[in-house]
Amino acid sequence: MSQRDLIFIAEDNPADVDLLKMALSKHGVHCDLTVFTDGSAALEAIGRAELKPDLRPDLFVIDLNLPKVDGISVLRRIRESLVFNHAPIMVWTTSDHPRDQLRSMEFGADTHVTKPGTLMGFLGLGDVIKGMLKKVAVPHGA
Repeated sequence: MSQRDLIFIAEDNPADVDLLKMALSKHGVHCDLTVFTDGSAALEAIGRAELKPDLRPDLFVIDLNLPKVDGISVLRRIRESLVFNHAPIMVWTTSDHPRDQLRSMEFGADTHVTKPGTLMGFLGLGDVIKGMLKKVAVPHGA
């Protein structure tokens, strides 16, 4: 039996998390999701995962507008990590301001997505994530 992918999601809106779960299911992405509802909790989990290979995610999905610590700070912490500096990261946000996209990419996001306004748009994100997971070449615990 193969190991399931692990995705860390930093998102404070439960409806968006549910839509993302639907999108993953629709595209046949069978994975374990760990959800953090604020940036502080995400940072703590990243620190723990650096020390324990079995807790290391294959992909990060980060909302820019998180409570306590913003998404850019979480993104920067991941990219400063010796363990996660090459991990795939999708930043998503409700903002469509070019400044947010520029900052996301500047700090190391692989993909910046404005959260879709339709169910079909959200469901399409499952295919984006599926593609990002296929590019992950390092096996769990390496």
